Amino acid sequence: MFIDEHKHRWGIEPICRVPSENTGREDVEAATVQWVHWFDTERVHGILDYRTPTEIETAYYAQPPAAPAA
Repeated sequence: MFIDEHKHRWGIEPICRVPSENTGREDVEAATVQWVHWFDTERVHGILDYRTPTEIETAYYAQPPAAPAA
C-alpha cells in the first residue's frame, strides 16, 4: 500500500507484489503503519529544506531553551 504523492490517493502496488501472502486486513494495516513511519521520520521533505522530519526535530530540541519574555 502506498499513497500516490502526486495525486494524494491510496494505491495498492506494494501489497500486491505477492498477492497470495499480502491480502489480509492485518497486512494492509501493517503496510500502512510502515508507510506512515517512513513518511513521518525518514522521508526527505522539500518544505523542510530537503531534510527529514527526524533531522528537523533533532535540531529543534538541540537548541537552548528560549528566555522567558519580560
